[in-house]
Amino acid sequence: MRRTKGMLVAVLCICLMGMVSCTVVTPADRIRENPAMYQNLPSEQQTLVQQGRICNGMNQDAVFLAWGMPNDRPLVGQDGKADFEKWVYTRMRPVMVDRPYWGGFYGPGYWGPYWGGGWDTAYVPEVCATVTFENGKVTEWERRAPRASGNAPSAPYRP
Repeated sequence: MRRTKGMLVAVLCICLMGMVSCTVVTPADRIRENPAMYQNLPSEQQTLVQQGRICNGMNQDAVFLAWGMPNDRPLVGQDGKADFEKWVYTRMRPVMVDRPYWGGFYGPGYWGPYWGGGWDTAYVPEVCATVTFENGKVTEWERRAPRASGNAPSAPYRP
């Protein structure tokens, strides 16, 4: 009984961790966690941040509050006239792939080579937004429009 109870607690903890790791963080959450950062923004930028939108001239704090941190380290460089920093946001896109498989075990007492294949879903990273800063201010940005719900994944991808 004691062992069963311990296993139940362990399973519940794992399920809870899984649910917490899938939560979506919104601009309202980031504003709540960083009130001083939000209060330092001009009122028109505060309105955009609440809506999860950005505009040219915003600083990095405003972009962080609206969109969050990029998935990877920022790119830094120089475009000939000024130093810049580019934040690249990515998301995982599902694609259909043909996965071959092979093996040798059919079942109890049966061995022999076999092979086959089947369709599977893989996830590939795709850039969904970029923000370029010069002197700490947004100079250009782009964001891919979200896919319409109900659209099937893209055509099969064969590596």
